[in-house]
Amino acid sequence: MSGHPRGPRPAGGIRRSQLLTGGGPGALVDLLDDAVIVGGPDAWRYSSDGEGYVVEPRLQAKAQRMLRGMPWWPHPGVRLRLPPECDDDEPRGGAGIQVWTFPNWFLCQSQRCSSLVHRTGLDKGGHRCASSQKKTMPVVPTRFVTACPRGHVQDVDWKWFVHRGQAGDGPEQVPGTLRVYCTRLPGSGRPGDPLGAEWNTDLYIAQVGTSGDLADLVIGCRSCGRSRGMQDLAQKEILGRCPGRRPWLGFGSHEDCDQKVRLLTRTATHAYFPQVISALSIPDPSERLRAAVESVWDLVKAAEPETLAVFRTIGVIQKALANFEDHAVMAEIHRRRVGIPVQVPGVRETEWLAMMQAPYEKAGDHPRPRETWFARRLRMDLPDFLDRVVLVRHLREVRAQVGFTRIDGVQGDAEAEFGLDELRTAPLSLDADWIPTAEVLGEGIFLAFDEAKVRAWEGTETAPNPAVAARVRQFQAALKRYNEGRRVVVTFPGARFLMLHSLAHLLITAISLECGYAATAIRERIYCAPADAPVPRAGILLYTGTPGSEGTLGGLVEVGRKVLHHLRRAAEMGRLCSNDPVCAHHDPSDGQEGRHREGAACHGCLLIGEPSCERMNQDLDRRLVVPTVEGDEAAFLGDWMASWG
Repeated sequence: MSGHPRGPRPAGGIRRSQLLTGGGPGALVDLLDDAVIVGGPDAWRYSSDGEGYVVEPRLQAKAQRMLRGMPWWPHPGVRLRLPPECDDDEPRGGAGIQVWTFPNWFLCQSQRCSSLVHRTGLDKGGHRCASSQKKTMPVVPTRFVTACPRGHVQDVDWKWFVHRGQAGDGPEQVPGTLRVYCTRLPGSGRPGDPLGAEWNTDLYIAQVGTSGDLADLVIGCRSCGRSRGMQDLAQKEILGRCPGRRPWLGFGSHEDCDQKVRLLTRTATHAYFPQVISALSIPDPSERLRAAVESVWDLVKAAEPETLAVFRTIGVIQKALANFEDHAVMAEIHRRRVGIPVQVPGVRETEWLAMMQAPYEKAGDHPRPRETWFARRLRMDLPDFLDRVVLVRHLREVRAQVGFTRIDGVQGDAEAEFGLDELRTAPLSLDADWIPTAEVLGEGIFLAFDEAKVRAWEGTETAPNPAVAARVRQFQAALKRYNEGRRVVVTFPGARFLMLHSLAHLLITAISLECGYAATAIRERIYCAPADAPVPRAGILLYTGTPGSEGTLGGLVEVGRKVLHHLRRAAEMGRLCSNDPVCAHHDPSDGQEGRHREGAACHGCLLIGEPSCERMNQDLDRRLVVPTVEGDEAAFLGDWMASWG
């Protein structure tokens, strides 16, 4: 990260991949000596104008569809760009990410002081208080800010809270307004203060209890003697309407917002939810055909079906179109003549078809250097519920951030597709025509489940499975409770998704013990589409999800050759949890526990590192996968496990 083009050395560093998993525009980050908010792409500095752009047509098309309806995105298209690449040995301020100090209020570390001090009142980076005997005492950023679900964030107006804040009396939001809080205070407000408040007010934080709970903290003013408990700040009615401030775009930036502002601990896990989309770089035959016809367009644009064979006798045309059938070539020629726009296929559907069409593995078949996609189907005997196993020895994943929220996270549908309602967020940038992107090179294992077996288990074509149907009703009732009062309604992804998702978590845990990768280095990618979809899908891709050399060690592909062994271990691990029978008995519709997105799932069985999960460890239930102490009627793998004897 950097401050100015030719300024001092950077204040800290962050990995490229972290920018899309919790450190992107608007994220609240703790550096070694500072608490900061990460600036938007407008403030990212590159060594050259063309640095960092990547091409992934399917992901770009998906991002464009999502951003087209956003009022803060004025551009007709979207580009993907990696974060600036810096020299770790000689870091300078000319390339990097701009950050700003945030929050602007600090707490004096003197135990006899504990004053709340604004950054404009600091002396050489510290606080000169009476208890320090005229020495500057160190300060730390306050851990509280206020935010809204759309991503806006601002400092707590501590002076208003102590002196004027009452129920229904929200803080004034007009910049530049002079407000007097302490009648016993001499002097006037400092010029340039965005709120116009007096800085002579002596605020402090006192702990009146032994816990870290808000009820044990009191905010007071030594100048007038007023004080107030921190628990009052947790009431949305106290804080009022969100002022719409966007400090990651500059501290003068704000917009209208209709959300209620809420108290937020800046280091909490719900302080930043990035909305990230991704795609695997899979060669598209139609794309290669378009490029081939483009290269000889001036020669073949007059071709007709009956004359194409004659055109193919020309050397340059013969070379360009050698790998394409006549009907495909004529279809592309017709498309170009008529001006039909190119239809970019869906991301997950394209990936599913590519893995389902992967050829069988054969001796001597190896990927070429720098090849970004190489998948081969295993020849092996499989149980009847498995259709095929594909080893993906080389893959490239491109991830892009299209937005973020706070307070409430948004995950999209069963295949991580976001709708426009979920994307009503504050903007990533003001003017940049690109979005932050990351690349991952790795390997993976793909398991496709037999569609007929999945449908029979769901009961979509035969008599419904009573146990599965009963569990589905519990989740539907649970989501009804969960959605009460939420801005974005979460829909039930279906029993098929819960089964696939839960099995993926069990497999990640089982495989990580032998493959050489940490469990957090393995990610899941769920392919799930219902029986009535144009292309029904039921599959799991487990792949290395961290950039760098760790993603291509080969261990994940090798354990894929023993996938049945790992499936059996995963099933055994899921059968009994250390928290059973409580875990297995959990009813998601139970209003007392409040865990409406989890069935039989806890840290003892299904929960894994959140970077590995597409759903933030929600929508899980091992009772739909394996028999538990609650019974085996709903378990997808129940018959297979019973056959072990």
